[in-house]
Amino acid sequence: MANYDEIKTSEQQKRTLVRFLSRHLGEWTFAVYDDPSVRDQVTLEILERLKDVDEVAVCPYQWTAELDDRPAAHRLSRFVKERPDVTGIILTDFDAACARIPGLIGNIKMSRERIRDLGLNILFWVSPETMKRFASGEGIDFYNCRALSNSYF
Repeated sequence: MANYDEIKTSEQQKRTLVRFLSRHLGEWTFAVYDDPSVRDQVTLEILERLKDVDEVAVCPYQWTAELDDRPAAHRLSRFVKERPDVTGIILTDFDAACARIPGLIGNIKMSRERIRDLGLNILFWVSPETMKRFASGEGIDFYNCRALSNSYF
C-alpha cells in the first residue's frame, strides 16, 4: 500500500500533466510506469480532469493500432488531419510499438521538428527500459527537448 508521501507526489504529478496537456504549444513529456494498470488508471484520471477544459481536446493514441512502419511525423500528421480538434495525445502503447517497429525511437528523434510543428502536446507513457533508450544515445536529442521533468508512477 502506498504511503501518504507517495500519494501526494502522485497527485502533484497528475496535476502537472493536466496543466501540460491544457496548453497548446506542440511539446512532449514522459511518464514512466512500472505497472500498466497504474498507467491506464492515471490516463483515465487525466482525461476526466481535462474533459471540461475549454478549447482542450486530449485523446489517447494507439501507435500499434495500425500495422505500418511509416515515419512517426507522417503518422501523427495524418492523425492531426483526421482530428483537427485534438490539441494533445496520450501515447499509452509506446513500449509495444517500439518492440514491433525497429528504429522507432531513432525515427522520432529525427522527426522532432516536424512533430513539434504539429502543435500537439504529447504525453509518452514509457517503461523504465524504454525511458533508458530515450535518455541514451538512441533518442537523446528528442528526450532533451521535452517540456517537463519525467513523471514517475
